[in-house]
Amino acid sequence: MDEQRIYPDGITQQDIDAIKQNGKSVKEAMLYDADGNYLNVTLIVKTPSAQAMSEFEKKIDRKPAEARKILMKSCMMNRKEIADMAFDTVLFNAAFAACSEMLPYGKAELKNL
Repeated sequence: MDEQRIYPDGITQQDIDAIKQNGKSVKEAMLYDADGNYLNVTLIVKTPSAQAMSEFEKKIDRKPAEARKILMKSCMMNRKEIADMAFDTVLFNAAFAACSEMLPYGKAELKNL
């Protein structure tokens, strides 16, 4: 007997599988503050759409708050959390960091000289 995993906000395994079938990545993001304290929020995030990435990149220098919301709306599967986050800067920034990790850019390893 398979035990069904419970995801936040009514997200189902079928929702996740459908996104993966379209070639996008889906990950669980546990949010922490800058001191490493768990914020008691777990998000399900996915690779943003090409359109959202384009809008994000256009606005990030001129309207950074709006750009962050565009990226978060495209990445977060449990979007009802976004409204609650608007009033909690630490939570909002942690969620944005999780969504930023989903941008399909290459990675770099930096070392001190």
